[in-house]
Amino acid sequence: KKYPEQLTLHFHHTAEGNNYFVSDEDSFWRVMNYVDSLTLDNTDDLTVIEATGKAFGNFQPQLADFDGSVLYETIPDFHNTAKRFETFQKAVAADVCGRAASVKEEIRFVLDHEAFAHTLCDLEAAGKIPTRVTHNDTKLNNILIDNATGKGICVIDLDTVMPGLAVNDF
Repeated sequence: KKYPEQLTLHFHHTAEGNNYFVSDEDSFWRVMNYVDSLTLDNTDDLTVIEATGKAFGNFQPQLADFDGSVLYETIPDFHNTAKRFETFQKAVAADVCGRAASVKEEIRFVLDHEAFAHTLCDLEAAGKIPTRVTHNDTKLNNILIDNATGKGICVIDLDTVMPGLAVNDF
């Protein structure tokens, strides 16, 4: 389903035809159209909270026919919970800051729930849930909010968009 009424960010091109510019200091820059909006780090406004949910809810359908295999995995294993669990175990064992003893109950809770860490990875590996284009950083301040209406305009901060599991965006 297409959403023609939804504003999207437009990246302007350089004289060379690129949608980015590399400075002499090897910094990358992009220029996009100005959108009269705001971002929020937190809010109690239920209208804004609903608008945020709707904006992210529309994000995946908008990209449903996009071939995610052409995207670069910007943060390898970002949602690989099995690997993160393994990293957690190593961190507890190393205890480099000497704090593990003060959080034994919390560590035990996590260790007792190891099976959950493998659930999504196992389902994906078995082909039971598909890989899609996902945002991977779904939070309030990654939505442009219209100043006048309080409605979500569009999703921003696209540097974490990569192949992933839809459930991780929700």
